[in-house]
Amino acid sequence: MKEIVLDRINQAYKGELGKRIQEDAEKRIQWICSNVAGMKILDVGCSQGITSLLLGRLGKNVIGVDIIPEQIDYARNELANESEFVQNQVRFCCGDFSEFDFGKEKFDTIIMGECLEHVYNPTAFLDRAKNLLNERGKLIVTVPFGINPFPDHKRTYYFLELYSQINKRIFVSNVEFFGSWIGFVADKTLGDSNIRINLDFIEQLEKAFFSIDEKANEKISNLLGQINIWKEKNQENKSVIKDISKALISNSEIFKELQDNSENLNLENDKLLRENRQRLEEICTLEEKIEKQKELIGQKDGLIEKASIELTEYMGEKQKLERTIYNLKIEREKLETQIQYIKGELESQLELLQEKDSLINKTFAEISNYAEKQQQLENVICNLNIRHTNFQSQMESQLADLIDRKRVTEILARALADNTKIVNDAQAQHAQLEYDYNRLNDEKNELHKQLETISKDMEISQNENSYLKEELQVYNNQLYVANKKNSMYERLVGVKIYNSLRKIKRNITSKHETQYKVKDDYFASDKQNNEVSDKKQNFPTIDVIVPTYKENDYIEECILSVLNQNYPAEKLHIIIATNGSDTKYFKQLHDKYIDNKRINIVHTEKKGAAEARNIAIIYAHSEYIYFLDDDDFLTPNLLRELANVASENVDIVCGKFNDLTEKGEINTNTYINNAMLAGGSGVKSNYHIAASLFTTLCGKLYKTELLKNDFSLINVGFDNTEDIVFWAENAYKMKNPFYICSTNSEEAYMRRITEDSLSRPDHEKAYKFYIEDRLKVIEYIEQFIFNEKIPVVHKRFVLVLIRAQEAHMLKGYNEFLNESQKQEARELIYNSVSKLLNKGKFSDVKGVAFCHNFAPYIDASSYVATKRLSELSEYMGVCIGWDVICSDMSAVRVSDPFYDMFYAQSQYNKKSVVGKAYWNEKAQYDWGKRASDSIADGQYQYIYSRSMWPASHIAAYFYKQKNPNIIWIAECSDPIYMDINGEPRKSSKLYTGKEEFLNDFWLEVECMVFNEADKIVFTNSYQSDYMLEHNPQITAELNDAVNGKKVILNHPLINQAYCSIINSNYHLDMTKINVGYFGNFYSNRKIDDVFKLLKNEDVVIHVFTTSQNVLNEYVEKYDTSYRRRIIVNDVVSNLEFLNIASKMSYLYLNDVEFRGEKNPYLPSKLADYLSTGTKVIAKINGETPMNSYQHENIIKIHEVDDDFALSLQK
Repeated sequence: MKEIVLDRINQAYKGELGKRIQEDAEKRIQWICSNVAGMKILDVGCSQGITSLLLGRLGKNVIGVDIIPEQIDYARNELANESEFVQNQVRFCCGDFSEFDFGKEKFDTIIMGECLEHVYNPTAFLDRAKNLLNERGKLIVTVPFGINPFPDHKRTYYFLELYSQINKRIFVSNVEFFGSWIGFVADKTLGDSNIRINLDFIEQLEKAFFSIDEKANEKISNLLGQINIWKEKNQENKSVIKDISKALISNSEIFKELQDNSENLNLENDKLLRENRQRLEEICTLEEKIEKQKELIGQKDGLIEKASIELTEYMGEKQKLERTIYNLKIEREKLETQIQYIKGELESQLELLQEKDSLINKTFAEISNYAEKQQQLENVICNLNIRHTNFQSQMESQLADLIDRKRVTEILARALADNTKIVNDAQAQHAQLEYDYNRLNDEKNELHKQLETISKDMEISQNENSYLKEELQVYNNQLYVANKKNSMYERLVGVKIYNSLRKIKRNITSKHETQYKVKDDYFASDKQNNEVSDKKQNFPTIDVIVPTYKENDYIEECILSVLNQNYPAEKLHIIIATNGSDTKYFKQLHDKYIDNKRINIVHTEKKGAAEARNIAIIYAHSEYIYFLDDDDFLTPNLLRELANVASENVDIVCGKFNDLTEKGEINTNTYINNAMLAGGSGVKSNYHIAASLFTTLCGKLYKTELLKNDFSLINVGFDNTEDIVFWAENAYKMKNPFYICSTNSEEAYMRRITEDSLSRPDHEKAYKFYIEDRLKVIEYIEQFIFNEKIPVVHKRFVLVLIRAQEAHMLKGYNEFLNESQKQEARELIYNSVSKLLNKGKFSDVKGVAFCHNFAPYIDASSYVATKRLSELSEYMGVCIGWDVICSDMSAVRVSDPFYDMFYAQSQYNKKSVVGKAYWNEKAQYDWGKRASDSIADGQYQYIYSRSMWPASHIAAYFYKQKNPNIIWIAECSDPIYMDINGEPRKSSKLYTGKEEFLNDFWLEVECMVFNEADKIVFTNSYQSDYMLEHNPQITAELNDAVNGKKVILNHPLINQAYCSIINSNYHLDMTKINVGYFGNFYSNRKIDDVFKLLKNEDVVIHVFTTSQNVLNEYVEKYDTSYRRRIIVNDVVSNLEFLNIASKMSYLYLNDVEFRGEKNPYLPSKLADYLSTGTKVIAKINGETPMNSYQHENIIKIHEVDDDFALSLQK
């Protein structure tokens, strides 16, 4: 069986076969990758898959095909070691390319790397490739050039044959020689071949032939050596024959024997002569080929002579340019004389600035006076606090007096029964005193509750101690930022003068000067004034990557700022990466810096800074990488400062980031520097604390191995937001902490703010820049928040990125778009798949929601109200931007910051807190009045209010009276007038005068909603029927009116994706049937039946409740085998509940026990359960709304018996 010859291109690329072979392989493969176009790539003869893998890392969709199974197996093993992103991009298939079924699929680029020399019919391969390319497709072919020693090659290629075969089908656009290899690029979009014979092409062809000649001469030398050896042996044989002939004269018998031997030797000699003749014929053949090559070389000499003539003409042009440069120098001298005049003007401006400086000092004095006044104000506040404390003690001492006054009032009321006016006054005084007495008691109780809450918060804070410390450090640093602004203003005057001088000097520099030299003293390292104390002697090597697209006025200054760094020259290199289809700019830079060994110019045809940076990363070989934009520059000691703190234990070093305006003003108050101050200098691990640092690629020193091995390459699918996507995809992949340099340093990345900057588009591009690009990035990076495997700290970081992009969208929407564009933007945003974008902020329809209990508090009412706001926009068919008015529930509810952060904040525009919530009627009435008065009239089109807590409806009623055209949507989560036991609610006090309606408070509020609201939301039809039947003031006319404007909306569900935000570490034995119960137990909602499920020995019941004492009474009834399968836990936050519940086998829900015929209560927990996607066991009691509730995940039962328990499955 013929042995299969396996390619070893992966080992060659990795350097396992020697450095020279590695360099040859890298050169060919990188050339192939740099010429690839489009996203859909076919790699024919993919071998071990290295080219496919490299393209997959660049985000290409690649299919690799090879006929040898062993090669494909190797490639698939290599793919298994890549990131999940690359594995999704690359697919390897084993088969014959000429017969392989690709269906209707077309490709942007087809690669045939060292493939055609192995096949008998290459034209069939080229025909198939042409048919598989799309209309704008590319074909890339590489083959060995000339004669080679490989035994499995079927063909030998020079230039013309393969060029003709390809060009007949697809026009050749580029040819490249790699020593003993040649590469072709063919483009279907060309109407004719781009290949023209020029000096560069001839030079490449000569080098290729030289390589072949060198190897041929080496073989000829070896053959001539062998011929000389054979000649020496022939001479020896002849002398032996002569000696034998002499001996034969004396001995015939010996002669005969020797004659026989001589004949044998002659035969052997003839054989050797034939072999020599064959070798000589081969040499003659080679000599003929050499003669042909010499003829070609003669032709080249003619071309070279022609080129010499052109060179002479070029030298003449050069002399003309030198004369032009001389004239420019004379012009420069004239300009320098003008500098003296400008300096005089600057000195006069300096005097004016000094006068302004005195004004600033005066302003500082006023600020100091203000600080003194502020201190006085703080003293006043302190005195007020003392008086408040004394007042509280006085009030407590007066409680006894109030009780006595109450008794006196009752006596006076009986004594003055005949005097109606006095009695009424006494009753009013009695009611007021009783109200004051109860209010003081309520405040006292609130203080106790606050103490309990503080104790709970202290326990919670112990679990989050490290995080809170970092937050505290952030606030301290922000205070430090405010204090530093004073010193910044003092430096501003000097900075303006310095920048003016720099701008003048830059303007007089000739743009036509081609000599490469330092043009600005600013970039010269002043080691006296800018000395950086070195912490290390052996500095690491750094590649500074500069992406550039077109010629600009600043790139030379940018490059100079790197070359003139106070850093060892041999360890600092620049990779300039040009991009785009036009290579003129690339050639211009290449010619300009060709002699500078510290600068490498690379190019990619694909347009975009991301493409340019990615190709540069491939070429980077230093220990660290630093990104620099082509219109920015670095201060002289920056890289030295960053390298000083770089270490094995730090992945990224973050440096200072200043802005330079077009007026030459330096702004140090940038968002990057503020983030550095907030995070504090030194080694850091929590990148969420300084999130704004990680919104740009520039200004940081990266480990090269981090970018190449751990991080994904820069995503090329985004315009203007690729930096945001990069950090969303990669920040959590850092293996080590990062380092923040001090903002006290004078060294910084200098970002030039110009009209051409990507961050400042013109008005025509505003819609795409601010709306389309930002919306696209928000929709993309949301995936990291809803991915359970991503750590929560990264999700918080991504949320910060989303909120920042949302702010950019809002800025562009308000400042740059016309009305037509705004309308288009609203439609695009409203139909977006984003779940975290606050769409209401962009709406021109506004609403106000009165919700006494709202996020961030852990409470069913809070959760339902938050979800309902989003659902109302869908119901009304218009996106509504909601403002929320709520009460302070901190004394009686625990906060849920993650729910507020990841969900609630996307549902409202702003939130205002109006006082605390009390149950008594007077307090509810007062809160409703204050809440209504807290907002201006005429700014909203919708009101939403929700009970059970009627004060929300009272606030909506008062606002509706002042704004009658507004649409009021009132929701009744429960009956208002009837309580949970089916009894009418009674007011606890009697009121007179204007407050008479409080005497029948609950009935009046319910009737007020029925009469005044424009839409009335009920959670189920049982509820609406029950409330209308049991309200004694309902007339037939009002009944018809309510039925005409009622809306049945079940409790809102939340998107199931929210189950993945928090990945709880709560343990579940997945070999068991896990049943979850979340909530408390009441007299009308018991849990007895759920324990009957334990009849199934595989069932484990997990209870999350604050009613643990009540639960223990139930549990004690059961034996040990049951009790050990009941796991009791404290309550968890909403997002953790969603995550745990989504992993349960079943969730258990028990209906309330209601004494009436129809149960009006639909548990809001049902909506929470159904949001998780888990099966819900719903135990129904009598005629209940859950009877008519339809959902595929509800299992409705009336009793939990043994058969049902045993029917449960894992």
